[in-house]
Amino acid sequence: AVGPRAESAPGLSTDGESIYLANRTFVYKVNQTGSQVWRYPEKSSPSIVFYAAPVSKGGSVVFGDLANKFHALASENGVQKWDFTGAKGWFLAAAATETGLIIAPSLDRSIYALDETGQQLWKYDGNFGFLAQPIITEERVIIASQDHQVFALDKKSGEVVWTAKTSGSMNSSPLFDQSTRLVFAGGMGHEVVAFEEATGAVKWIFNNSGQMSAIWSSPILINDNLIVTDDNGTIYSINPKTGNLNWTIVTNEAMMAGPVALDDGFAVVSIAGNIRAYGMNQAPRWTLSLANAQVYTTPVLASGNIIVANKTTKNEDLIFAVDQNGVQKWAF
Repeated sequence: AVGPRAESAPGLSTDGESIYLANRTFVYKVNQTGSQVWRYPEKSSPSIVFYAAPVSKGGSVVFGDLANKFHALASENGVQKWDFTGAKGWFLAAAATETGLIIAPSLDRSIYALDETGQQLWKYDGNFGFLAQPIITEERVIIASQDHQVFALDKKSGEVVWTAKTSGSMNSSPLFDQSTRLVFAGGMGHEVVAFEEATGAVKWIFNNSGQMSAIWSSPILINDNLIVTDDNGTIYSINPKTGNLNWTIVTNEAMMAGPVALDDGFAVVSIAGNIRAYGMNQAPRWTLSLANAQVYTTPVLASGNIIVANKTTKNEDLIFAVDQNGVQKWAF
């Protein structure tokens, strides 16, 4: 044996049309019809594993691996542009990007700020490894941490602007609402918290009177519905301004993936691969079961289709595309 085996859920993202998947020994770019555009690297290596969701922006695709490297490829053809080797631990979380800035969280307990050539601009050192994708706002970088807190860094210097304690570990990316300037985050503390983006002050806390379970995924916001799923399979709609409960839907299925917004409603997927679509009046629209699937990754919407990443080894299909009427269009 050469060492412990590391296994996680696939990393999935989209630029709205093309789909990017990090799964074990390869990173793939797949087009909107389910055909492979490229994969990286050309040949697999047992020492390099990919699970961090690739992020496509400005002609580049950036992601880290479990060999402590962070990569940038040309999005057109998958040719490597550069790699960053300054980290001392794995990259499991997706990076956050904007023009000229890449924020890469690592399990070595540090947050790395890189420019578009891979040069380090600053580094923040924390107490635990980071599993959640950061948020970049106009002046700050918002981080959800395993250290039972959400905190903000100055985007230019990496200095701490504010910290806010939570009741549990935060393993998924928060959601920032530009209109209210609020940051919404859920985690292992069995609650959803709204913070003011400028100060970190807590606006409200929702835990469904102590009945909410752990939250592994990011919420979505549709009008006055902050929609979040817990691992018991309950779907909650919370008023984003007040923190009051709008409604719940109980699916009775274990769920770690988060909801995805559709053109007229939203969809959720259970670990067992059952996709359920609902209207905003909570009425069920359709259900589709993916055979032999295990889903831990939040789906994305690409070219109008719901894209689902599959973890199981019992099925060779890595990605499923399902239209918004519940019909499977293709599998990769």
